[in-house]
Amino acid sequence: MRHSSRLLLIGAIAGRTFAKDWESPPYTSLYSQPLPIPPAKAPLKTFTFPGQAPIDYYEIDIKPFEQQVYPGKAKTRLVGYDGISPGPTFRMTKGREAIVRFINHGDLANSVHLHGSYSRAPFDGWAEDVTPRQSYKDYYYPNQQNA
Repeated sequence: MRHSSRLLLIGAIAGRTFAKDWESPPYTSLYSQPLPIPPAKAPLKTFTFPGQAPIDYYEIDIKPFEQQVYPGKAKTRLVGYDGISPGPTFRMTKGREAIVRFINHGDLANSVHLHGSYSRAPFDGWAEDVTPRQSYKDYYYPNQQNA
């Protein structure tokens, strides 16, 4: 057996051995569990300045937690908003501004990005826009569009 054929055979055997460790367990009851409905997040404060509309202020903790994702399987370690998955629901009113303070209690830096609503560039999040561990960043949302 030539050298390259032997390496190919060894690689195939090793690949099957290591791939076994990464295989998913069988999932036998897909789509049979109720959809988890996250709780609504209430503002901690509302600021009202003379002659201006109120601004709601929220705080949300980004933190690790364990949760059983699939019935009958072991819990897994996740990182989520307020330590739940899915994270809480923000019910915003068009035209009512909001500030959300994301507090990073996770093990690593994180980046927050909003989907489904307009936000100004400094508050939209991008890959290098990270919040270090044990730090926070305030995001401003004008909420000027319909849901």
